[in-house]
Amino acid sequence: MGKYSNANVLQAKIDENNEQQRLKDKHNIEDENVLVIEKSNTFKFTVKTVILLIKALAGTALLCLATIGVFTLLYSDLRQNFINILVEIINSIFGGIQ
Repeated sequence: MGKYSNANVLQAKIDENNEQQRLKDKHNIEDENVLVIEKSNTFKFTVKTVILLIKALAGTALLCLATIGVFTLLYSDLRQNFINILVEIINSIFGGIQ
């Protein structure tokens, strides 16, 4: 047995106490003898899943846009075409200002 054989048990107990304190603060519980158990339900699961899906899609979109930006900066042909597209978009939005 090593010198710190009970370290995992102690760390688990500390983590559990910290989680209980967080839950008690969240639910405004002052009594130290109360054990708070937070159960998951279908609504919470669905909301968390949708949030994770939106984060993943946003991250993927950001990565794609960053890649397009890097390629546009690196290659002059792409850069010129991109500038032409931006000018066309601006002209279509503002009614053909020259």
